[in-house]
Amino acid sequence: MASNKKPWLFWDIETSHRESQKGSILSIGYSRGGKGSSLFARPPSGYRVSEWSRINVLEPIRQRFRGLPKGDEGQALKTFLGALQSQRGGTIAGWNTGYSERGLGFDIPFLMERAKKYGLEKQYQQALSRVNVRDIGREFALNISREVVKYPELVDPKLFTSAKGFVQRASISASVNRLYQTPE
Repeated sequence: MASNKKPWLFWDIETSHRESQKGSILSIGYSRGGKGSSLFARPPSGYRVSEWSRINVLEPIRQRFRGLPKGDEGQALKTFLGALQSQRGGTIAGWNTGYSERGLGFDIPFLMERAKKYGLEKQYQQALSRVNVRDIGREFALNISREVVKYPELVDPKLFTSAKGFVQRASISASVNRLYQTPE
């Protein structure tokens, strides 16, 4: 029997800087149903490229294209928006994706800041509101932390305190989210 469920869309971004006001998106990679796509963008003039991003992101892109890619960040964002919109009712997942009222994580908060620059913020908000967002990194860290707090005598006290705080914050956040959910 065939399933009506959409395959998950796994995604990640690479940026020129950790701060969205100083940097830009250099690549967006995503995969759905075993088919992957990579979008590359040249950094806008006047934006910084951190040393780490220059070595680990920009140089490999330059080697692939024998120079900088022709596409720009706005084009990459528009293309990815289409992929995101086609995922309506499905799930998107990434590592340290982050999507919460406090902007935890990296990818979505950075993506939203950059989308704003191109007038795409509302379209991204709408598309993201129609998918289930999974932050695999956060889920993994929470599962590890839940195990750590079971054995306080076996772990470093600082690690225990950190794990306990993480578990408590996640529990509070889940409770708040349940309070604000609207009935179907």
